[in-house]
Amino acid sequence: MVVAKELDDGFDLDKIDAEIKIEKIRQTASKLSWDGFQQALRRNLMVNSCKIGYFGKPPVQCDEAVELVRAGEFGKLRSKIFAVLATVPSNLTV
Repeated sequence: MVVAKELDDGFDLDKIDAEIKIEKIRQTASKLSWDGFQQALRRNLMVNSCKIGYFGKPPVQCDEAVELVRAGEFGKLRSKIFAVLATVPSNLTV
């Protein structure tokens, strides 16, 4: 992550970096089909617990996500992930 807070030209590099990361996540999630989403999710969650981190901060335990994965409810999990992403403001600052 970029360390500088604000340069002389007025660009906040941390904010730009955070927006780029969020947009990459949104684009990746939106282009996956349901089958592709399930495969990617299974591949990425090969551990016993589901941990969600937020821009380098310590991850938190998400028991609800683990239960949805174990039950095979990938549609519900995907909609909950999109609901969380929708709450992230576009003008997010770090």
